[in-house]
Amino acid sequence: MEEIKTKNKRSESRYHEIALLMAQRIADGKYQKEEKIRARTTIASNFGVSPETARKAVNLLADLEIVEVRHGSGVYVRSKEKAQAFLARSKNLQLISQTKNDLRDSIKNQQEALEHTLELLTKLENETRRTQDSLSLVPYELVVSEAFAEQGSTIGQLNLWHRTQATIMAIKREDEMHLSPGPIFTLEVGDVIYYVGNEQAKQMMELLFTGETGKEG
Repeated sequence: MEEIKTKNKRSESRYHEIALLMAQRIADGKYQKEEKIRARTTIASNFGVSPETARKAVNLLADLEIVEVRHGSGVYVRSKEKAQAFLARSKNLQLISQTKNDLRDSIKNQQEALEHTLELLTKLENETRRTQDSLSLVPYELVVSEAFAEQGSTIGQLNLWHRTQATIMAIKREDEMHLSPGPIFTLEVGDVIYYVGNEQAKQMMELLFTGETGKEG
């Protein structure tokens, strides 16, 4: 069915093309008014098309009153002005068709550009998320100050995870480093705590052990 439609469309396009060529010759004055344009079989031969295609082309021009078919005699030029109008109208339709095609191409390109932009945004979000996750694994550092209100408390007694959601990686006391200190480790003023967590955890740890935060405002 699709092949039949394609053939029909090609045939219609061809006879319209022949009609335009004939109209152009009339508009250019190659055929004068009342001049005979030979028989349809001769037209078919001159333009290299089938007699049926030539017949459709002539009938189209006759319907537009550009030519007149006199049965038993032949095809005669009827109006140069209407031939010019037909050519102008066909040119306008061609321009409209081309504009539609350009518009469709433009919309398609915009859709493709939008899809590409969305892909880039998704990639950016994923990369940002991965970067934020990796940054949360970089240890923060703070020094326990005298403002620490719970001096002498162990890590377990402070219940740090529930209070701050921070995880202590190590504690440096003077020149000794204590890695992954357990819950019975007692915190003292001057201890350097290395921990990981998000920005909120950082604020809570600073508030607990120094009495202030680095948050502006």
